[in-house]
Amino acid sequence: DSSNLIPSVVITFEESSTLPNLNTPFHLNIDFDGEITQSTGTLSLYDEANRLEIELNKLQHHDYVSVSREDHSAIFDQSSIDTAVFKIIYRLSFYGTKKPTAINVIGDIEPVIHNIAYLDEISLDGSRLGPRKIRPSPPL
Repeated sequence: DSSNLIPSVVITFEESSTLPNLNTPFHLNIDFDGEITQSTGTLSLYDEANRLEIELNKLQHHDYVSVSREDHSAIFDQSSIDTAVFKIIYRLSFYGTKKPTAINVIGDIEPVIHNIAYLDEISLDGSRLGPRKIRPSPPL
């Protein structure tokens, strides 16, 4: 039942050799159903999930966006499994009638790289249905 499916996007920011500047700003441009492009306010690479969630929920395109954040930076995650000097993962779930068809990170965040994975959707019971596409950062 497609009414129980929620579009989901995973954005990963990673730098393998040094911590980025605390004041490195960026914003997100989001296309919805290929027809509406909206931008968030200024964000930081270090923002907590609730800050990103507030900015996304200011946009007029959906009922609600839920955001979670995982920090896999070596200083916090000493498992050495899929870690980096700096690695933050945001998971965005979009509730409403419009689907995000493209998300772009806008700003000079070098040397940090970012990857964006569009999951087909997740069901309301939490099971994931698999990736739709993964788009890495443009070449530096």
